[in-house]
Amino acid sequence: MAHSEYLLVQTSSGPVLGFQDTYPTSDRSTASLVASGKLGPQSPINKWLGIPYAQAGRWKRPTPPKTWKDPLVCHEFGPYFPQPPDPAFTIYTGHPGLYSRDWRVQSEEDGFNLNVFLTDGVKPNDKVPVLVNEQFYYYY
Repeated sequence: MAHSEYLLVQTSSGPVLGFQDTYPTSDRSTASLVASGKLGPQSPINKWLGIPYAQAGRWKRPTPPKTWKDPLVCHEFGPYFPQPPDPAFTIYTGHPGLYSRDWRVQSEEDGFNLNVFLTDGVKPNDKVPVLVNEQFYYYY
């Protein structure tokens, strides 16, 4: 298991605390399972879920989020903005590799958050690939 100091990361808005997950393809957060000592079958992945990157009132331009001093526990997926139905989702529903996140809370204003996934063993200043996905589901 990774040491908690590696999972506490300083952002421009404040510190965020992630967790190490051995259920990396689960469609929901498994932070509570991992915390209770129930380790999954996969190699560990470090996760920071629901990190706020902006804030905005309805129909307002986004601005940086309010800063915080205490570590923000980032163990759960954040809300997402309403999305129109995706025809590809209908086609691939039930197929292996499609993990729907449609159980998450939709929000008109609070969807400005992101999730970070990092393999175990990456050190500060290591160069790593970045994948940005703008949908509410992911293909593995």
